[in-house]
Amino acid sequence: MPSLPQTRPSSLARLLPVAAAVALSAGHALAGGTPENILVIANPASAESMYLANYYKAARNIPESNVLYIRPGATSYAAFAGPGGNIAAVLGQLTNARLGDHIDYIVIADPASFYIDAPGYVSDSCFPVNRFSLTGAYTLAFQKDTILAGGVASALTNQYYSLNTASPLAFDSNVSWLAGGSSGTAQARRYFIGAQLGYTGSLGTALGDIFQMIDRSVAADNTRPAGTFYYMDNRADPIRNIRACGSFSGCNGTFPYFTTAVNALTALGGTGEIVQNVLPTGRSNCLGILTGASDPTIDTETMTILPGAFCDHLTSWAATFDNGAQTKMSAWIRRGASGTAGTVEEPCAYPGKFPHSSLHVNYFQGLSLGEAYLRSLGYAPFQQMFMGDPMTRPFATLPVVTATAPIGSLTLDTAFTPLASTSRPGSSIARLELYVDGRFSAWNQPGQSFTIHPGVMADGYHDIRVIAYDNSAVKNAGRWIGSVTTGARGHTVGLTVGPATGTLSTSFSANVTIGGPGTASEVRLLSGGRVIAAYGAGHPFVPFYGRNLGAGPSSIQAEVLYTDGSTARSAPFPVAIDYAAPAVTPPTPTAYSYTKRVARGASVAVELPGSFPDGTGVSWNIVSPPAGATLTGDNSSPYRVLTTPASACGQDQLTFTVQTASGTSAPGTIRLVYGAGDAVCLADTDDNGQLTILDFNTMLNQFSSGSLRADINGDCALNVLDFNAFLNAFSAGCP
Repeated sequence: MPSLPQTRPSSLARLLPVAAAVALSAGHALAGGTPENILVIANPASAESMYLANYYKAARNIPESNVLYIRPGATSYAAFAGPGGNIAAVLGQLTNARLGDHIDYIVIADPASFYIDAPGYVSDSCFPVNRFSLTGAYTLAFQKDTILAGGVASALTNQYYSLNTASPLAFDSNVSWLAGGSSGTAQARRYFIGAQLGYTGSLGTALGDIFQMIDRSVAADNTRPAGTFYYMDNRADPIRNIRACGSFSGCNGTFPYFTTAVNALTALGGTGEIVQNVLPTGRSNCLGILTGASDPTIDTETMTILPGAFCDHLTSWAATFDNGAQTKMSAWIRRGASGTAGTVEEPCAYPGKFPHSSLHVNYFQGLSLGEAYLRSLGYAPFQQMFMGDPMTRPFATLPVVTATAPIGSLTLDTAFTPLASTSRPGSSIARLELYVDGRFSAWNQPGQSFTIHPGVMADGYHDIRVIAYDNSAVKNAGRWIGSVTTGARGHTVGLTVGPATGTLSTSFSANVTIGGPGTASEVRLLSGGRVIAAYGAGHPFVPFYGRNLGAGPSSIQAEVLYTDGSTARSAPFPVAIDYAAPAVTPPTPTAYSYTKRVARGASVAVELPGSFPDGTGVSWNIVSPPAGATLTGDNSSPYRVLTTPASACGQDQLTFTVQTASGTSAPGTIRLVYGAGDAVCLADTDDNGQLTILDFNTMLNQFSSGSLRADINGDCALNVLDFNAFLNAFSAGCP
């Protein structure tokens, strides 16, 4: 390594008394501390990636809405960050699914790739930067335009970085950071916390090792384990020992960086130790290890790494899996770590490119592993890759939240009051947040009630979550998860799936039953928030294969669209798919037609659902593209990234076929509705899941600014008819 350089209001009179209370509930989610803040990226063309995504989603109980099914990597950074690329798909998903106010972590569940070719964007006088790590590319998503312009220094400051361990600030992707704190200046920057669960290619780990890492990380949360953080003084390798002393010439008996970290841990009641060696041989209590060596014998060393630990060994090629030299970071995961880091090419030994010793101090105070890692990097992580579970929180003191969800089929506004408490000395509960189907709905102060609003919700099952944050700098967060059933319009949907278990090549049948008033126009099956199968009304048995779901634990939900624009949903039906694919006689594949609402002026991944048991040689072919939007992607992926102009309005469509060795499907048609994305209720103009006087203000602002979000009647023009349509929808409680 070179050394350098309901209410369902019928009149305004009913509405006005609640306006003040609603104003308190409006606002942003705090974000940062729970699995609700994770967006998982899964490659829908990879059985391995789907298995890993399903496993992680179930282990962390991540909302169904928080998964994006695209290929995480790209052929180049230009393709990754350019129009219709990965970053556009991520940001578009956050817009379209209304998740952008609280997603902080981008977790990659595809273990087949680890870097993106990126020559010429970043300058470095020591060694050329030709690659970005996959995790770093997502971390720096908000800086894509600056990076694409070129001429960026490899020492570009990570503005979330801070050596002030007395202020371990919780991360928030909606905060612009400068010198470790929030700032409204032009120099401040936004980030995501990018992470990859694992890599299973050459020199990586087995899929089972990644599952074990996930399990031990989840189990470690909130345990506050006893043990020691080890800072290794490897004097035989002064270049890689740079974190110990800050000098390439050796420490000469002093360790300013390590000593500062150990003293800080001691002051907080923890234990850190500086050991002169490469690894903490014979130690059985390793909460974390920072060392510097090219070939540490991690796999065979006599030591015990405790669940939740972060370990790394600062070497050139720890994450360069296509270079057989030097020990790879994957060895730490095999030995029991929950997280590790390394570089995807020669980085030169700039201290700012590697985690600082302050990582363990911030981690010990309750930050998640992902937060502590990113806060310890002095430079933007172009080449640095994080592997593991970034949500790991062994040293957090998670609040306890209890609640009793309203029972029965709710037709009118119904309140419930969750309770929260914390055992963290000196802390109290600062606020509680309500999430409905993975989306932030409202926040309240402790002791106040939340209200479920059936009039602006689809009839049927809804996942509800309450997150409680304490008032500490790390914002320790605990959660309660429940469900409610709504029925303001009287629709009911039932779902059974048979069999409940199978393999990737098993054929499953879904029986959907529909009750109540209205005429159904479309029935579709959802898993992980995406359409896996769909039919027009009158087809209650919907077939699909295990491969369409992916292996592991998952669930299926039936969603029915009605001719009046309303929707209704079943309760989720659990299904378990074994990671095996016994040979079957494959039938001709089926391509499914369905309707998708997409936001204007954004990119969104549009799934191309098909039914087939054979996973090799599959292609998804566009027969006719949409007239009013552009598509990017190739035939090897069961999706396309669709980019709409800001003026997109009305309806459009694309048709596609699915082709396997068994034949080509009949065309499937995706009916595109350009508008407010996944908004269920057009009169809910501020998209907060409630109808209040604030929606009138928002409607006026949208109309005066020329936003087509105010086109309530859908005629692609803004006029007085939109106000009439808004008033009608508002008074009816929305379809």
